[in-house]
This record gives sequence, C-alpha cells and structure tokens, in this order.
Amino acid sequence: MQKELDAQLDTVRTAPAIVVKTETTGLVSGSDEILELVILDTEGQKLFASRFRPLHNEVWLDAEDVNHIRLEDVQDERAIDVYWNVIQKILSAAKTVIGYNVRFETEMLKGQGFQIPGACVDVMESFAAIYGEWDESYQEYSWQKLKRCAHYYHYDWNEVKEEHRAMAYAKATLYCWKKMQAAS
Repeated sequence: MQKELDAQLDTVRTAPAIVVKTETTGLVSGSDEILELVILDTEGQKLFASRFRPLHNEVWLDAEDVNHIRLEDVQDERAIDVYWNVIQKILSAAKTVIGYNVRFETEMLKGQGFQIPGACVDVMESFAAIYGEWDESYQEYSWQKLKRCAHYYHYDWNEVKEEHRAMAYAKATLYCWKKMQAAS
C-alpha cells in the first residue's frame, strides 16, 4: 500500500489555498489523534479525505459525543502515517490554510508530525468580529460555533448529509469564508 501511495505522489493535486477540517479523539495536540481529515481547495474540490485508525487511543467518549465516530467506525482504516507523504505534500504547497478555529486544526496536524508552512486564516475569529457579540471578561468578540456562522450566511446544511463529519464542516467553512471574502 505504501509503495502504491508513494507512486501516486506525483499526481496528488495541490492548491495555493486550502480548507482543512479534522475530527479527533480529543482536544490535546500530541496525545489525541486525528480520526478524519478533509482538505479542500477553494473551489470545493476534494484534495484529500480519509478516516484513520488511531494508534494510541482506544476510547474517546467526549469526542465521540460530538463527532459520532466510534472505534468500530475506524478500526479497519489505515493509520494516518500511511498517508503522511500525500498529506504533507498538500500542506507544503499551500500558501494559505483556512479553517474554522484553524489554530486547533493546525495544532492537531502538527501533533501528528505535519508541518504547516503557509499562513493561516481563521474563519471563526473573523466571524466573531462580524457577529459582534462582545465578551467583557476576555475583552474581545466572542467566538461563535460554525453552525451559527453558517446560519448567519444562510448555508444550506441539506447539501451535506453528515453535518458532524469533517467534509460537511469543511464545506460549510469554505462557504462562510467565501461569503466573508465577497463582503470585504
């Protein structure tokens, strides 16, 4: 399998700007693992999408409540390491990495050994200022969930079947980012 993936490395599509979304076993980079990764270009074309079998985590009940991915769902998948060269090629070619809470996404990728050389654009932070809900205790605009951002921009969740999965969130993030770009 690895030789086959390495042989296909020359044909891997890359893009100067990408949207990244992960689903993970938890929130701690370096100890929690990526269960699902989607990378889209800014036209919404899939550059990479896969689920992975975690190597160290066997239970992630809190994360499972959110992403609905159980061990049984990924136990027959390959580990993320198998796809390392393909994923890193896409990340290395990107001058811009876009995400909703992009810091979390990139930290999880870094925690699994990936390098993120491009600039990062956080749709969540941009939307916080647009939405305008001030948090006195933090003295900044409150971060909003992706669902609120998508609702604000009239995103149709019916176009994606599994809204808790990485692909649905990546598409919603891209949609919201494009709406913000058009308004600026």
